[in-house]
Amino acid sequence: MPMDILFIAHNTHQKRYFEILSNNLKFNSQVVVSPIAICKPEPIELKKKFQEIEKKYRGVKLALYKKYLLLESKFIFCGYKKLIDRYNPKLLGIWNGVKYPQSLSQKFPVKKIYFENGFLPNTTQVDCRGVNALNSVPRDPDFYRQFSYYKHPLPQTLIPRSPVRKLEGEEIKLSGRKYIFIPFQVNYDSQIIYFSPWIKSMEHLFQVINKIATQFPNLDFIFKPHPSDRVSTYTHLFSQTQKNLFFATNPTQELIENAQAIITINSSVGVESLLFNKKVITLGEAFYNIPGIVKHATNLEELRTLIGEIDKWKVDQNLIKNFLGYLYYQYLIPDSWKKPSQKHFSKIEERIEQCLQ
Repeated sequence: MPMDILFIAHNTHQKRYFEILSNNLKFNSQVVVSPIAICKPEPIELKKKFQEIEKKYRGVKLALYKKYLLLESKFIFCGYKKLIDRYNPKLLGIWNGVKYPQSLSQKFPVKKIYFENGFLPNTTQVDCRGVNALNSVPRDPDFYRQFSYYKHPLPQTLIPRSPVRKLEGEEIKLSGRKYIFIPFQVNYDSQIIYFSPWIKSMEHLFQVINKIATQFPNLDFIFKPHPSDRVSTYTHLFSQTQKNLFFATNPTQELIENAQAIITINSSVGVESLLFNKKVITLGEAFYNIPGIVKHATNLEELRTLIGEIDKWKVDQNLIKNFLGYLYYQYLIPDSWKKPSQKHFSKIEERIEQCLQ
């Protein structure tokens, strides 16, 4: 008899969460950590993983790490194969699914269920298709017009991330200032590596904004480094900034609430900004690139035009609140995966049933 779900964890956080799920869900399941084995593997392509580590390492360390990954990936592929052959699971439960090494699971024709941090406060993503830009959230704005979620309350307090190190920049006065907020993302995150076709790094994003900032002398552009980025540094950019560019360390919610608009590649900050009726411009592939919800720029000229037209935008608040309500009340799993409750487990059981169909 095949197993319902085989959870594969690649760190202690995933292991702990998957074990909690395994102990609280009605399905027959097993949790395995970082499987490895020996076999004759299929060809494995690590181009995207190499792009990620090239943003962290240089020289001999980078070259050695690439060789290590080429070898490690073969053992992990074989580990997946051995487990799938042994347990014959109906579903593989994996975190994210895009990042290495979980991406190796895509080589096996087994249904999957993906887990990731939620993009609204105190929620978790669980999806049969994928997470973030690959998720199953409908992209048609008319889909959301059928709902009346605009009548329902939505979260109004964001959960701040504790910085892993001191943020670069300074706390600045926001009152009376007309500005666009530009939150940086983690430079080596899969959201940038896989889903940002024309902006290749946060420094590149800075250079794009810096290039056009002088054309908007009555508008400031405020950047904030990502609190979870352990590697990237930006102090060398301070001397290059136009006079209307700033690096801030203010709380993210404060920066959102006082902004005229938000520019993001595809960050969850873009979705969170919609909670506060803000105009959002995306530069990358995002599940919320939906007409009437946000504006999307695929190149510098489109971005320049959208910034110039910000004051003319009319925000469709009912549509946006219906969209957010659908995410909050239907799509996302209630509670963070860090503190799951019974309603968290019940909703995941419903999602698993959908994935098994």
